[in-house]
Amino acid sequence: MRRRRRGLGWQTLRQRRPRAFAGQVSAVATILGLLLVTSFISQFVLVQLPNQMQQYEFNHMLQVENQLSRLQSTVLMQAQDPQVPISLVSPVTLGSQAVPPFAPESDAWILPESHGIGLADSYALSNIQAAPPNWSATPGCASGNTCSGTPLWDNITGTAHSSYTFTLSNAKPSFRLNFTGNNDTITITWTGASIGFTWLVFNGSFLHVSLVKSATGGTSLPGIFAFFYGQHDVLATGLSGTSVALNDRFVGFGQLCPNGNLSKSDRFYWNATGDANSYINTTWSNSVGYTSASSISLGSGTLERFLNVSTFPTGCAFTLTSTSQYSNPVLSGVQVHLDNRYIPTADLLYEDGAVLISHPGLGSIMVGPPPISLNAVTGGYAGNFTFVNVVGNLSVEEGTETAGVLSRVVSVQSFNIANSPSTNNYLTATWLNLTTYAPYGWSSFFQTLPSGAILGNIRCTPSVAIHLPNTCLIPPANVVVTLSIPIALVQLTETIVTVQLTLA
Repeated sequence: MRRRRRGLGWQTLRQRRPRAFAGQVSAVATILGLLLVTSFISQFVLVQLPNQMQQYEFNHMLQVENQLSRLQSTVLMQAQDPQVPISLVSPVTLGSQAVPPFAPESDAWILPESHGIGLADSYALSNIQAAPPNWSATPGCASGNTCSGTPLWDNITGTAHSSYTFTLSNAKPSFRLNFTGNNDTITITWTGASIGFTWLVFNGSFLHVSLVKSATGGTSLPGIFAFFYGQHDVLATGLSGTSVALNDRFVGFGQLCPNGNLSKSDRFYWNATGDANSYINTTWSNSVGYTSASSISLGSGTLERFLNVSTFPTGCAFTLTSTSQYSNPVLSGVQVHLDNRYIPTADLLYEDGAVLISHPGLGSIMVGPPPISLNAVTGGYAGNFTFVNVVGNLSVEEGTETAGVLSRVVSVQSFNIANSPSTNNYLTATWLNLTTYAPYGWSSFFQTLPSGAILGNIRCTPSVAIHLPNTCLIPPANVVVTLSIPIALVQLTETIVTVQLTLA
């Protein structure tokens, strides 16, 4: 009996010990499981969740871009038939996608752009009448003659595709010529050893002018001054002799002249064997032209230089100009502010008919260009501008829901202006003055337009002082700047679409 009890007790003890050990294993497993779950959640929250939310917010930004582009297209479609007052709704999704329960959606708000944001399209119409000097009186030097008197002058209106020759034979003749015409050939020849004071003004395009001096020796000072007011003009010179002085200038952009004004299309050719101390100075105003120098053998002390300047003389040569100024203001548009948490905050703008994205303080991008185009035509460029003028009391809506933008075109106004040589009326200046929070996007767009139509650099003027690392084109947040874009046009077609925007 005792053995049995001892045996039973030993058996009982042996059976109880594994049960306690199993409980310990189960507790350890539970702790390990909790650690694994915690590690997984931590890894998800710290790495995977930010990456996923960045993608969600980026996709939301693209979605709003597309929705504002749809609004842009809707307004232009409504403007095609403004007599039918159709109101259409364009959705704008304010909230991004969420990852419950760890990350809620990022919200946004839609509101009208700040007061003062907008555009002013300014242009000048000028009536330009020729006012030539009275240089045709005696003693003139008629074309085809050899003249030896001094001083000599002539005022000529050419006939297209004609040739005109002037020969100056005395010791040091002075000569003044004002020539107006197109597609003509003019040759001026000095047969003596020297050149007196010569003042030449050419008002016209496609002119071919030759200056010839065959005799060597003598002194040529003060020399020749030649001004070209036109385009596609050619100056060819064969001027030999000591101290030949030539100053020629091709006048370009800045003010339109009656016979065109595109100095980069002008040409200069120097075909001569110069003696000592000759001076050749060729200047293009506001546009670099083409120069060909062949068979040049310059003597000691001879200076040859080619300049490009951005200034423009006062008015055109021998003209009277009467100018009227016009301006068409365009009001601001719609702003959608994305209050992102995982990527930089962004503003989506429907502004003056364009769609832009701006990251305050970081720059802006044009994602939906405005309906603005420049096309090359005879004599220059034709502009076709369509601007959207936003009116109405657009309210503010904030949250994560989808807002509806109700658009209704109120009016469409269009006009066309073209240079008219028959009436002497010309577009002498066109400016776009744009006030915006997104200057870099606008500036990048205008730089895609033909460079020949943009007069010089786009001027950027901030409303307050800007310090590095920001610039005028990339201003700090909430700093407005004004871009001024000068454009040279011979024809302008402009359409202003006035649209009323409200939240449905």
